[in-house]
Amino acid sequence: ADAWEILLDAARLLKDPSVYPGSDGPAPVTTVLSSGYSQGGGAQLEFIAEGLDPTGVYDGHLIQMIGLACWKREDVAPHFGFFGACSPLPTSGNHAPVIMLASETDMLVFHPTVLGFGKSAFFTRNPTNPNWRQYEMAGISHLPEPILPLGLPNQNTADARPIFRAAFDNLARWTYGDTPPASRYFEGSVDATDAFIPTTDADGHFAGGLRLPHVESTVHGHVAGAPLGRHTPLNSFGLDPFHPFVFISGTFTRFSDNELLSRYASRWQYVKRVTRAVNHLAAKGYISNADRKALIARAKD
Repeated sequence: ADAWEILLDAARLLKDPSVYPGSDGPAPVTTVLSSGYSQGGGAQLEFIAEGLDPTGVYDGHLIQMIGLACWKREDVAPHFGFFGACSPLPTSGNHAPVIMLASETDMLVFHPTVLGFGKSAFFTRNPTNPNWRQYEMAGISHLPEPILPLGLPNQNTADARPIFRAAFDNLARWTYGDTPPASRYFEGSVDATDAFIPTTDADGHFAGGLRLPHVESTVHGHVAGAPLGRHTPLNSFGLDPFHPFVFISGTFTRFSDNELLSRYASRWQYVKRVTRAVNHLAAKGYISNADRKALIARAKD
């Protein structure tokens, strides 16, 4: 239950090692950011929703792959806490900047009828808060292969790390006054049970949101992006017996050779569509120029 004070002490030490006499600590820094993924993101949401940093020791928060579920700490073994309901998220913007990254999975599984707790990432959007951004990533699962390879024959292969890297850079610049790109939301709505009902595109990916080249998009009226198959947010292999990591790892199903040839008559056409997508994302600040170049080079290989 001392977790929050430990996290605050870590940030205080980074900013002013002299507050701990005799400490062999680091040189002081001016900016401290927090970053969490999944359960770590739930801890960050609890930190923010409960106002546990009233003096603003932290300067920004990057929260990844979580719905509206807060991590409740307690002095009870063996887990010393678990997910629980969040207090209302702050809407005034009177807090350190927050950037949230959500996958398709996070729009679906955080619901009492699925994982048994929380609400979907639809409820972390917080659109009226000027100090909050949320980027919902099309075709991305909670645990895709580039993040955690599970040795499955069909795990989701989509790589969201270009978005992660840009989000971190944008958050750092935001603390110095540079406004980050606008939030990007999936199309869809919630039903009477608060379950998210997505609108899907022709390939079955969630429509809208932030779209890397593995899903199609439209840029200035032209088709961009060059999917090679369908990426799903959930994997049925994880249902019987239930294995949570497998369930939220998603799947990838490659298009047939005939389908690929009908979409891309040549390598040049494929590369052109990838280039169109990444140039647009980089121009808007959703990915870095370095990742823009790397994605084009990968398409040419």
